[in-house]
Amino acid sequence: MKRIFSIGNASHSVGSVFFTWQKGTASYLVTTGLDSYVNIYDRHGERVDQINLPGYCNGVAWDSDGDLLGIITDRSPCVILWDANTHRVQMIDTGVRDVLSLIIWAKLSSPLLAVGTSKGNLLIYNHRTARKIPILGKHTKKIISGAWSDNNLLALVGEDRVLTVSNEEGDNIAISSLKGDGLTVQFAFMRLDDKTQNTQQNCVSLILNKRQLFLLNLSDSENPIQLSFQERYGLIVDYQWYGEGLILIGFTSGIFVVVSANYKELGQELNQFRAHKESLTTFNVCLNTKRLVSCSENNVKVCDLNDLNDVQSVMTIDDEPAIEWMEWSDDGQLLAMVSPSGTIHVYLSKLTILGDSFGTRLAFLSSLLEVTVFSVQEDLSDSVIITRVDVEPSLVAVGPYHVAVAMNNRVWFYNLTVNESTELLREREYVGIVKCLKINGDYAAALFTNGTIHLHLIENELNPNDYDSRDLKAFPDSAGSSIGNGKITTLCLTNDFLIYATDSGSIEMFMLEDWVMVCVYRHTIGIKMISSNVSGIRIAVVDDRNDAFIYNAVTDVMIQLSQNDFPTNPKFILWESWPLDKGVFIACDIKFAYVFIYIRDTIEGPAVEYAGKMKIPSGQFPLLLYNGVVVCQTQSGKTSNFVLSTHDFGDKMTEKSRLKCELLVNILKLRRYQDAWKICEYLNDVEAWDMLGKLAINDMDLDLAIKIYRHIQDSGFVNTLEKLKAIEERNLLAAHLANCCDRHDLAQTLFLISSQPLEALEMRKSLLQWSEALTLAKRLAPKQMTIISREYAVQLEFTGDYNSALDNYEKGLINSDTNKDTIDNIDNKTHNELCMAGIARNSIRLGNTRRGIDFLNKLTPNPTLLEECATILDSMKLYSDAALLFEKSGNPEKAANLYMKVKNFNKVSDLLEKVDNKEIQSQYAKAKEMEGKFREAVKAYIKAEEWLSVVRIYLDHLNNPGEAVKIVRETKSIDGAKMIAKFFQRINDMSSAIEFLIMSKCHEEAYQLAQSTQQMDIYANILLNYTDDPELTQDFLSIAIHYEQERDALRAGKFYCIAGQYKKGVKFLLQAAAQSNDGQNQAVHLVIEAAAKSRDEQIIRIIIDYLIGETDGVPKDFKYLFRLYMSLEYYKEAAKTALIIAGEEQNAGNYRNAHDLLFGMFQELKRHQIAVPSEMTNSLMLIHSYILIKIWIRVGDHMRSAKLLTRVANNLSRFPQHMVPILTSAVIECQRSGLKRESLEFATTLMKSEYRDQIDVKFKKKIETLVRKSAALLKTQDSEDSHIQHSLCPYCDNEVIDMELTCHKCRNTIPFCIATGLNIVRDELTVCPNCHFPAILSQFIRLLSTEPICPMCNTSIDLSQVVPLHDIQLLLDSHQLK
Repeated sequence: MKRIFSIGNASHSVGSVFFTWQKGTASYLVTTGLDSYVNIYDRHGERVDQINLPGYCNGVAWDSDGDLLGIITDRSPCVILWDANTHRVQMIDTGVRDVLSLIIWAKLSSPLLAVGTSKGNLLIYNHRTARKIPILGKHTKKIISGAWSDNNLLALVGEDRVLTVSNEEGDNIAISSLKGDGLTVQFAFMRLDDKTQNTQQNCVSLILNKRQLFLLNLSDSENPIQLSFQERYGLIVDYQWYGEGLILIGFTSGIFVVVSANYKELGQELNQFRAHKESLTTFNVCLNTKRLVSCSENNVKVCDLNDLNDVQSVMTIDDEPAIEWMEWSDDGQLLAMVSPSGTIHVYLSKLTILGDSFGTRLAFLSSLLEVTVFSVQEDLSDSVIITRVDVEPSLVAVGPYHVAVAMNNRVWFYNLTVNESTELLREREYVGIVKCLKINGDYAAALFTNGTIHLHLIENELNPNDYDSRDLKAFPDSAGSSIGNGKITTLCLTNDFLIYATDSGSIEMFMLEDWVMVCVYRHTIGIKMISSNVSGIRIAVVDDRNDAFIYNAVTDVMIQLSQNDFPTNPKFILWESWPLDKGVFIACDIKFAYVFIYIRDTIEGPAVEYAGKMKIPSGQFPLLLYNGVVVCQTQSGKTSNFVLSTHDFGDKMTEKSRLKCELLVNILKLRRYQDAWKICEYLNDVEAWDMLGKLAINDMDLDLAIKIYRHIQDSGFVNTLEKLKAIEERNLLAAHLANCCDRHDLAQTLFLISSQPLEALEMRKSLLQWSEALTLAKRLAPKQMTIISREYAVQLEFTGDYNSALDNYEKGLINSDTNKDTIDNIDNKTHNELCMAGIARNSIRLGNTRRGIDFLNKLTPNPTLLEECATILDSMKLYSDAALLFEKSGNPEKAANLYMKVKNFNKVSDLLEKVDNKEIQSQYAKAKEMEGKFREAVKAYIKAEEWLSVVRIYLDHLNNPGEAVKIVRETKSIDGAKMIAKFFQRINDMSSAIEFLIMSKCHEEAYQLAQSTQQMDIYANILLNYTDDPELTQDFLSIAIHYEQERDALRAGKFYCIAGQYKKGVKFLLQAAAQSNDGQNQAVHLVIEAAAKSRDEQIIRIIIDYLIGETDGVPKDFKYLFRLYMSLEYYKEAAKTALIIAGEEQNAGNYRNAHDLLFGMFQELKRHQIAVPSEMTNSLMLIHSYILIKIWIRVGDHMRSAKLLTRVANNLSRFPQHMVPILTSAVIECQRSGLKRESLEFATTLMKSEYRDQIDVKFKKKIETLVRKSAALLKTQDSEDSHIQHSLCPYCDNEVIDMELTCHKCRNTIPFCIATGLNIVRDELTVCPNCHFPAILSQFIRLLSTEPICPMCNTSIDLSQVVPLHDIQLLLDSHQLK
């Protein structure tokens, strides 16, 4: 709130001061003190009159209209009346001789005045008739408070503690004694029940003893109501009725309480609100504005009466220690308050909303006598101009250089200067009351209440009656140009035009420069509001029906806005003053601002689009729109801004989803293409680009659309738009663009009014919209009707409209007579065939099957068409015809199926060889079985794979159990097996019956049958084929128990193991192995399997103890232990055992067995990445070298075989069974290869006594001769070992002898070649493709060329698979693992 003036205590004597506002208009403020004067001030604090009293003022009161002020004093029996209109004083003698104590005017324009005295007397005075009614002794003591009701009842309370209620004649209608002092009498309406419709005031209330509220219902005056309150509230300061039976009570503690006076809630506290922490001094309520003002010392608070928690303003009166009393004016615009010192302060609570804008400049009433002007385009501190005016205006107008205010028929023009001050330029008085005032840079236009306008220059002094001058013009003018067009209702004034509208519907534009009327538009009904943009070219129009339009003065076109989007009761329309958004405008009602944009050119022509709406903040009144910001005037005399939701981009730029869904949509609505481009670049979203492109197309901005679609690389669309640029005709171009946007109905309309209407037909054809195309073809291209009819028929047939489809197929047929009228490039034969096919299909569908089939017979056989028609006949249950067509179409299965339905088995028999459908075969088989043709039935059942039926016929009718058994064995049919089992039981073949009972999963029956017929062994052996079935565990257990009872330990143990009871099974198996040497091997094998499956450490320990002889002291063959370790995947233990077994095999001379065992173990260890023991590698190398000897001897390479024999002979103890043959061969091969020394050494060894007798006779003499000549041989032998060859170590490249497998430098064991037994070389290496052992490439190929078998793994090898190995490191790393 703003303080507008103060009245100091110098205007009154020292002491308290009383004041009151004039009723209604609040034009005057009356004050009085203890100085025998009554002062009357206007709204601006200027004293307009002063009344000298004969004594101290005892009371003042305004009548209900605010015309008369009544004053009483303590020294005069007269009532002083002051006329507010004439400022004259009148004295009314009451005729009483005691002191006047109370004066009250009646309500609702009643002329009654009540005057009470200190002795309890009463005078009722009728000012209109001057009638006086004295009532003596109304009270026995001084009358201190009273009130009139709306129906002229008078309630009074005196110091005698009596409440009286009288009528306007002074007769008592109710009297109530009070139990204390009464104050502040008020009348109000109290609702007594739900049925009461009369709202006449029927209740008198007052404050009793400052602690209670006394309520007297006039219809029940004998039973008054007293409302008491909590002690903590303190004393009652005042109270006020409001709303429907609500009472607001203020207490000295600072608490307000809302109490209901309605009969259902009488006395209930509905709300409680602490306004002040310390205390409450006074408060006052304005019922018109629903506002409460309260005060605690010098702290003032204003609240909303409907929501006491809504504090609207808080202020501290810094220049006063306290406030004693406050009062609102009736309109709530002014608030007066008085301090204990007698100073009165008047605050402006709200202003009349007066404002105007021109371009970017606006003016508004900022105080009662102050107008503020500023420009939103400039800095606020530089552009604000405050103008002091002489009167409180009713209108404000602003232009670029002037501001004007109006009151009644007078207007004051002020010149706006840059030095923040204004000067009164001129004052003008018009012939009528000004209803609307508009100004621009040079002219002012005033609209009067009589519906006329005066247009004149602002600064030129002219004769007011000189209407013929260019500088002054009246509308309608004397020439009568507007006569008959009704009264002018509204106007706009731009720099170039005066625009006004009339109640008869005309809009007229007067051009200021040429001083002529340039445009007149006739609307159908009256117009009540217009608003033009800055240039005056576009005008928003609202007519008497509240329909809204945009009128373009250039094109003389009026566009109507949608009633759904436009406010039903618009108060004003503002155009955007920011030049880049010049098409945007808002229409405002009391609560919302609706945003629209005018688009100059779209595919449909000029358009107005609704962009959105936003709630206007409470208490704000829009004056100007600039760049989406609405500048508003508030009731406090200030301005505030809010941003339209369509322009509020700040909180929508954080998330990409909101950028696309909200911000981009709003920007596109506003047609801000540059901003939209930047957002699309940021989003990099094809959908966003497409939205922008489609809008550019809609606005017919082809260059922008091409740029957009070229950016997103939509070359096809770019080419289309480039071609459209060449079209100059607007309608044709707009039609093509509408088609691009899928607005086909609009495109058709535009094509038809263009120069190329056939384009509409082509569009409908390309869209397959044949109904519309057919309609267009009738008018535009009759020659195309046959083709379109056929296409339309296809569409109708697809949608199920067969009648219409048949009709269009028939229309589409081309006869020879009409052939000349058809399009030249049509293949008439193909076209007619398609039509005839359609006729055939739809004739059949519509029940005319004969006609449809006749048309089919006329056509070239078409399997697809035949099958379509057959399907239709099938759906119609015409099976014979359908079957015939299916047969003709080459679909024997469906034909046979339908022949089956009509029981035409002969036809089925003819087709059966071509049919693979099992269901059809089954149906045919059943039919043949019913006829007794069992062999044909069996064939069909076999094709249908119904094996149970096949078995049944073989057993029951054809007596061929062999075939039945064969089929059941092949198909594993459970039901078939049951059937065969019963058959064998009937012929007493129990073993076969048991087998098939098991196959049919009748295990219990099979067991009982086996047990009863002593066929348990057969049952058990058959059941062994089903060991993987977990459901048979109990059956295996039963077999095990049976054999246990039969004392067959081997079988009992076997079946216990199968049943999963491994400990028991192993116990019986070991028992069986101990009982019989014959069954030992089988028992041990089963034990090993049980250990592998169970993985039970106890069972494994028992088996190992048995195998190594811990149990019976007899060690078993190591092969069993090896198998156990292998089955348990104990590879290290298996390797050790393998070495032992291999040694035994080697000692026994079974070198191949030993080799295979070591090789297999070697591979197993490598597979599990376990280090191979060097002893195993060495043993495998020796045995492999022995095997290679024979191979190389066959090849004829004696040096190779001699070196290998030398290696073997040096380890002769590893080959005890073949020592002499090995030595003999070594002697012979060394001799052949020239190794004389080695040959002599081996020959000398043979001459030892333990070997000599074992030498083969044919070699013995030669060897003896060799030994005898040994001395001579030694002499002649070459001292150098020329046969010794070296190779490079693959690990360190050190030279090593080719037969040595250990490098003396790096100490690594070198892998041996499986072809030669030599160490491998880095440069020439390969591996066996099967076993992956290394070999020297050339030697391996040489060996395989004689026999393509790997000497290590003994598998066949394709020479093409042998390739060089380039990455030797992997091989060396794996070998080092050993």
